[in-house]
Amino acid sequence: MHKILINCIFKVYRFITYAFFHKDLNALLCNIFILWHFGSGLERSIGTVKHLYLTTMFTILSGLLYLLLNLVLFGPGKVEDVSGLTSVTFAMMGLSTARTRMRRSLFFGINIPTAFVPWVLLFAAFVIPGASFMVCIGGIIVGQAYGLGLCLFPELSEPKASALDKKLIFWLLKKLPGGTYIPGSLLERRAAQAQSTPPPPGSYPTQNYAFCPIPVAQHQYPNTQAYDTW
Repeated sequence: MHKILINCIFKVYRFITYAFFHKDLNALLCNIFILWHFGSGLERSIGTVKHLYLTTMFTILSGLLYLLLNLVLFGPGKVEDVSGLTSVTFAMMGLSTARTRMRRSLFFGINIPTAFVPWVLLFAAFVIPGASFMVCIGGIIVGQAYGLGLCLFPELSEPKASALDKKLIFWLLKKLPGGTYIPGSLLERRAAQAQSTPPPPGSYPTQNYAFCPIPVAQHQYPNTQAYDTW
């Protein structure tokens, strides 16, 4: 037990770096796809800075919870090394299902509570290369606890996220070609969304003429009545 505590103290950096190591290329590609699928919507709603902050916090807390669960259930001799981003993916699923307004979901034709969806998807931990079942459980617990308001770490406020947007490292992220940077300010996100949303028909000046009624000459159709509006 003392050896494990000493290793944790001197290798505390591994609570972050384990998520970026993958056993092979298939595991890396699989984790990137899953994280992009479940994390892109969350990033659009909270911004890139807070998304990176939550990714870091979910990585650390999922690793700590994994270590505690293994020590309690299996003892100090059964702790195995883990790697991959599956803990972050399941934590984001837990967060999304805890804060959604949709209380029930259809899962393969079965109507179940939305909060149970990440737990049902735990079987994917046996399919994803390099994934650990216990670290996925830790990710779900951390994500749902944060989503229910049980803040396990300091909250990153919107003003702080907006201030970090102006720092050099995030300024460089904005300049990356082919990438999409989501600002931390809610007003800036709404403005960017309004610019990307196509305007409704008739909003262009050239289209207004198409929706204006053409006055009909009374002498051409003597039995008709002219209308100023539709």
